Amino acid sequence: MVASLGMTNLLALFIGLYLVAGGIALIREPDFYRQALVGLRDDAVAGFVTGLIAFVIGAVIVSLHNTWDTVLAAFVSLIGWVALAEGLALIAVRRDFLDLAVRLAMTGTVLRAVSIGSVVIGVLLVIVSLS
Repeated sequence: MVASLGMTNLLALFIGLYLVAGGIALIREPDFYRQALVGLRDDAVAGFVTGLIAFVIGAVIVSLHNTWDTVLAAFVSLIGWVALAEGLALIAVRRDFLDLAVRLAMTGTVLRAVSIGSVVIGVLLVIVSLS
């Protein structure tokens, strides 16, 4: 079934699965993710490598899929551009970028909203990508 999916649906499926897994992990271990953000902020090498990975993932998605003709295609393309921008921010202004993220993520309300939103959007992407 997966082999027959087009590029948009395949990328949406993978992004959806990633969002579901990340959202569940964030619900289960919010303190770990707070510490991870602080760790990335304080460790230049880890922050750079993470930025490089995000940049490459975003660049690959944008290179292979920069299509805006349907809602699903536009969402996948937007995720690619966001990943690319996040990677550049982590490389160029890591500390400032992650200071903001740490301040926002330190509240339980924000973490819970992000985690639940991630799971919901992920499930929707998986369902839409497979239909």
